[in-house]
Amino acid sequence: MHYKKGIVVSAKGNKTIVVMVESKKMHPKYRKYFTVTKKYHAHDEDNRYKNGDTVMIRQVRPISKLKRWLCVPEDSIDRMRNQIVRRKQERIKKVGEMTDRMIDMIKTKGNKAHTAKKKQTRANASHAKKSVSKSKKSL
Repeated sequence: MHYKKGIVVSAKGNKTIVVMVESKKMHPKYRKYFTVTKKYHAHDEDNRYKNGDTVMIRQVRPISKLKRWLCVPEDSIDRMRNQIVRRKQERIKKVGEMTDRMIDMIKTKGNKAHTAKKKQTRANASHAKKSVSKSKKSL
């Protein structure tokens, strides 16, 4: 879902507000940033917002001819932020666990049992090559 933050510039309509959103764009030739403002019609179910309020809007299915955005209440914004922070913490924890496992693997490579298994698999591979070459000679 797309979210945008802007300022209410008109609250005259019933259950409808007009939100002005500013964004920065770079000029393709001159590589200079300039400000672009765009107005969005958003659905305000409770007629809660007035001119000058800062609101967060979310893209939804078409509600009317011009309205494709919905006002997001402040408490749900806080919940979203908490979810994002929680996900980031979980990712950091997973990365930490993965690095711990990799360190353990590196440490076990120096282990004698591990090197003995390697030697055994090499011996089995060379034995298989010898048996293949003997069968070719007998033909």
